[in-house]
Amino acid sequence: MDKKKISFAILTILQEETDENHILSTSDLIRKLNDTCHLKAERRTIYSDIALLKQEGFAISDYEENGQGYYMKGRNLSARPFSRSEILLLCNAIHASHFIDQEESETLINKLLTMLSVHERETFREQVYLPNAFKSGSAELLDNIDQIAEACRSHHKIAFCYLHYDGNRNLIRNDHRYVVSPHYIVFHDERPYVIVTGRHPGISHYRIDRIANLLVTDEESDVLAEEDRQEAYQYAEDRLFMFAGEITHVRFRCENRIMNAMVDLFGKEVRTWPVDAEHFDMVIQTTSAGAVFLAQQYMDAIELMEPLPLREQVEAVLQKALKAYDKSI
Repeated sequence: MDKKKISFAILTILQEETDENHILSTSDLIRKLNDTCHLKAERRTIYSDIALLKQEGFAISDYEENGQGYYMKGRNLSARPFSRSEILLLCNAIHASHFIDQEESETLINKLLTMLSVHERETFREQVYLPNAFKSGSAELLDNIDQIAEACRSHHKIAFCYLHYDGNRNLIRNDHRYVVSPHYIVFHDERPYVIVTGRHPGISHYRIDRIANLLVTDEESDVLAEEDRQEAYQYAEDRLFMFAGEITHVRFRCENRIMNAMVDLFGKEVRTWPVDAEHFDMVIQTTSAGAVFLAQQYMDAIELMEPLPLREQVEAVLQKALKAYDKSI
């Protein structure tokens, strides 16, 4: 029985306490087994157990490989399914996600960090991790995603209330209960959305972190038409800032200095061409509301050229803003 315990204890120690910068000798392992696990082991036991663990697929570096001792390598299908850089990338992504609340972020990050040694965890906490004051996610988020995914799989409708901020930045619930057919979950603009049908003609969407009191109903979902299935894959991509509405082609004239921002926003495949030494034109397809919002966001560097009715709408928005600024304070 002790032999089995020793093998497991060695594996635990290597996973918890070692990496390429923290290597344990045979004597270190014997001492730790005795001090922390109250297990006695001889050198030959350590050698044979390490060999057995390597035979079972655990990526353990040994004297023959590094000349110093034993440590658990960073990537291993049995012990560590992710490399250290992958784990830290995932931790940072969770920490930076505004829609995942602080408590849930801590839980997820701690689960990921268990795949690193204690020394690597400390490095992450000390050098990378800072409080994120912008987190505002719903505590129900992960449960909502799980239930919506199950509803999509089982083809059942969902019912829920929807949250919005009031003038005091408090999230309040709309008492109206929505009942829709969910089809896809997408992440866009760093937010999770569910793509649905049933409330409006065609496809629409809701932010999952704004959904409350979610219930998967017994009612079967509406069947998504073949043409809508094709559109659903493009749905989020075409809706700039996830504004709803009909899709239209829009041409902007942009200053060269914002080319980086446009490529970041629309990808390298965005249609652009030079106009003169200082400007380029760009054509995208998106909703009218999304196009107007983009024009407002970059009003000092973008001019909406076509379609003309949309250009006039932007002009009216800017005139209204100008009047507001003309007022004396």
